[in-house]
Amino acid sequence: MNAAFLLLLLLGLSGIVNSLYEDQVGKFDWRQQFIGKAKVLYFEQGGSKRNIFVATESNVVAALNSRNGHLTWRQIFQPGPTGRIDALLYNNEDLISVSGGGHVLRSWEPSSGFLRWEVATSTETATVKESHGDADAVFVNNDELPSLAVLSGSNLYVHSLKDGQQIWDQQLPATTNYKWLYSDGSSVYTLGLVPNSHFNLLKYSAVNGALQNKASLQAAWASLQDTSCILVSTLQFVCVDTLTNSLQVASLENINVFSTTPLKTIGLDKHGPNPTLIQLFAPSSGRVEFALQLTEDHHALLKMSAGQVTLVKDLPSVWQITGSTLDGNAIVTAASWLPSTTETIFRCYKDGVEIAPMMEKVTLEGNHGNPSKMNVLLIDKKSANPGYKVLLETADHALTLLNQPGRVAWQREEGLASVAAIEMVELPVSDTEAKFEEEFGGRARESIGSMFLRRLSTQFAQLQVYLAHLKRRFSHTFLQDPISIQETMKGGATVHTEAADSDEDEPLTRDEFSLRKIVIVVSRSGKIFGLDSEDGSLVWSTYLARLKSPTIPGHSQVLLFVRRTTAHFPHPPHCTVIGIDRVSGNTLMYSFNPITGDSFDPVNAEDTSHVLPYRAKQASMLALTDEQELKIVVLLDTDNKVHIYPKQATGILQARASTIYLFTANRSDNALQGYRLAATGQGSESISADVVWNVRLPATDKGIVKLQGKKHTEHVHSQGRVLGDRSVLYKYLNPNLVAVVTEGQDTSAKGHVSVYLIDVVTGHIVFSIDHKKTSSPLFLVHTENWIVYHYWNSRHRRHEMTVLELYEGKVQKNSTVFSSVDPPPAPLVLRQSYILPSALQSMAITRTEKGITSSNLLLALQSGGILALPKRFLDPRRPLAPTTEEKEEGLIPYLPELPIPHQSIINYNKTVLGIEGLLTSAAGLESTCLLLAYGLDYYFTRVTPSNLFDVLKEDFDYTLISAVLVGLVFAAWLTRKLAANKAMNQAWR
Repeated sequence: MNAAFLLLLLLGLSGIVNSLYEDQVGKFDWRQQFIGKAKVLYFEQGGSKRNIFVATESNVVAALNSRNGHLTWRQIFQPGPTGRIDALLYNNEDLISVSGGGHVLRSWEPSSGFLRWEVATSTETATVKESHGDADAVFVNNDELPSLAVLSGSNLYVHSLKDGQQIWDQQLPATTNYKWLYSDGSSVYTLGLVPNSHFNLLKYSAVNGALQNKASLQAAWASLQDTSCILVSTLQFVCVDTLTNSLQVASLENINVFSTTPLKTIGLDKHGPNPTLIQLFAPSSGRVEFALQLTEDHHALLKMSAGQVTLVKDLPSVWQITGSTLDGNAIVTAASWLPSTTETIFRCYKDGVEIAPMMEKVTLEGNHGNPSKMNVLLIDKKSANPGYKVLLETADHALTLLNQPGRVAWQREEGLASVAAIEMVELPVSDTEAKFEEEFGGRARESIGSMFLRRLSTQFAQLQVYLAHLKRRFSHTFLQDPISIQETMKGGATVHTEAADSDEDEPLTRDEFSLRKIVIVVSRSGKIFGLDSEDGSLVWSTYLARLKSPTIPGHSQVLLFVRRTTAHFPHPPHCTVIGIDRVSGNTLMYSFNPITGDSFDPVNAEDTSHVLPYRAKQASMLALTDEQELKIVVLLDTDNKVHIYPKQATGILQARASTIYLFTANRSDNALQGYRLAATGQGSESISADVVWNVRLPATDKGIVKLQGKKHTEHVHSQGRVLGDRSVLYKYLNPNLVAVVTEGQDTSAKGHVSVYLIDVVTGHIVFSIDHKKTSSPLFLVHTENWIVYHYWNSRHRRHEMTVLELYEGKVQKNSTVFSSVDPPPAPLVLRQSYILPSALQSMAITRTEKGITSSNLLLALQSGGILALPKRFLDPRRPLAPTTEEKEEGLIPYLPELPIPHQSIINYNKTVLGIEGLLTSAAGLESTCLLLAYGLDYYFTRVTPSNLFDVLKEDFDYTLISAVLVGLVFAAWLTRKLAANKAMNQAWR
């Protein structure tokens, strides 16, 4: 009996298990891995070594293959200040990372990325003064005991390179801001600044930390923010004095007084407000050259000579400069770039003299902005002049490797690792389908003959397109380079290149079920990307140099509106980006075609015409459209003036102004304010915004941390929920409801999280709840009539999720339209909390075309998996002991811990890390939802919460069904024949 019961249970569970077969891997999904904006770049030294070591602002240490740009290995530290990389050091044998403000030291195996050792410099992270910037570290090249010196705030540590053990440490005076560190092998020097007073020098023995020298140097002109200083060989300390426009030089061995060299006396009259010194060579290299950046595109090559600064070469129109050494020879490389072109010119100098054969001119495809970082590897070519490779980082965070002579080896679009706004846009129909749409559109007084001829020409064009498609497919299958096939089979491509010439002839078109889309990504670097969702390849890109990067982590200051889709043929799709201009601080607006990337404005991306003469504090896209099917955008500036875009739509908006409401939220003081539009007359400024409500939530330390409304494109299939007793519980479907989450501490210094549901038309707080002893990380999903949010319970030290479901009751007030002015009674709020046995990176909900399919919560786990959890597990009506009616309704018994079944991890073994968000979009199939996880890694796949109920399975037996149909037809014919014969025989009787 027990065996039969277990067998029936297993058979019942087998129907809800989804699996992924090996032949399906990579068929509908792809993954790309990034590292982010680079902070430090190193070429691996050695003849056969080909790695490039990179430390990035995304808390990543990685090695790139210099041949193809692919990741050799990657190590990701914890997010936030605790994982921030302060320094990355490389000396041909050791690769050392310093992170967390100098708190954690790690040694990595350069070839594999394996961890050799890891030590913490202090047990108290509070000793790290973040206001002092990153910690500093240098190698101590002592033959007896190779070590590493770390300067972290007011602490100086020296650790062994062999095993990381601490050799000695020193507590520095807290009254001095120590920022500079140097070692000559036998001693360790550290320099600190007392602002507007003096520098302090401390010299310690590298072996035992004994104090060898202590000195003070007067410098009333020096400040922490405006004073730039570097250490040059021969123990010279050089600073820029912005008050007197001069260079101040002092010796670390004989530190008595600074010697002054005015910039004017060495021929540098023109410079910016804050000249910056650039260290071209390590102080231990013995080179005396260094550089001074006068303006963004003007540098000067200087050197130390007998304790004096002399000008070697004035370098106007130079954006980046760096130094490299090879067998004792030192070469300085300068990069020139003209904003009006895409050319970058590299010039090499030896002892101030240009090496003409080494000058190269390189053209980068697309617009990447000015060079922001550069590293040069010199290669011995057994000739008078060495060869070189240039690793270039541009303003859009792209990394490019340039080989001599002027050839782009590879390029990585690392701007994709920092997303400010993202959307999916449907692709247009093909040209032949567009012709059919033109035909069905009809033309006035068109004869039947001309319509017939147009139909024939359209079908002939369709045949031509199909034959061309077969030809391309044949050549791609049988004539492809074997190396390309091998690289494709590896998967996980990380290098983005423009589409090949063979693909340019085939434009992006919509597939049968709209499963292929274009992904529009606006990066925090100011670059806009168009990605093909089929394989993640780069279709087009545009760089907006004046788009300001968001300054608040997790709070985007960039909006992306899809104002017209491909459904409005023959009008092209239309997208608008709204952000902040980095120069003026006003609002920047840029409109473009999401399929081609072409701008709709008669200006280029560098033109200031995109900048509006005001700064908007709120921008909203309305459901109203103008004559060209463009959705209207309303902007509210800081003076509460209303601006309409485009201006020609003002008349359309005037008729509906009284029904349009806006709201603003101040994150710092928890204040929300609501406005109603009103028509005040005629003209471009004929619409005003009147304040109708104000809400100030209780004051908290962190203010508003989450604000989430409903997506205007979501569909609600059912207005009610059928209960086990056949009654209906109607949903509270308020489209104006916004969830606001605040976080702070109470009087006992215990954290708490508060959730408010606010109707932003009337300002009415529909519901509120407060969670004691809870804190971030906070993630929230708001759709239909329910909200799910995640938080950390500090009391029980676990991650929890709470679900809220709102219902009107068993009587619905209005089944056709919802009005916030005349709302139903206070909703019935059902709530329940659960324990999630994993930390999250992000959270989202599946969305389908009609909303019929069951919903799945998509949880990006900290471990790198993406879990598709059915919403029924987060049902607030889950009972402890189900009754008969509840069992009939299909409710699951309540268990506090949510399951994480391995078969529900939709990215199987493709780990995705550093996820900033999950983007979901509906496909043409009701059963299918498209998912894109974005951040440091990108992962795209299809999600089917209710399985593919509207599509035949791949293993469907077409032969069997064809045979059955043929048999049925034959049986019907034979039966009919026999029946006719029988009827005839009966008639003759």
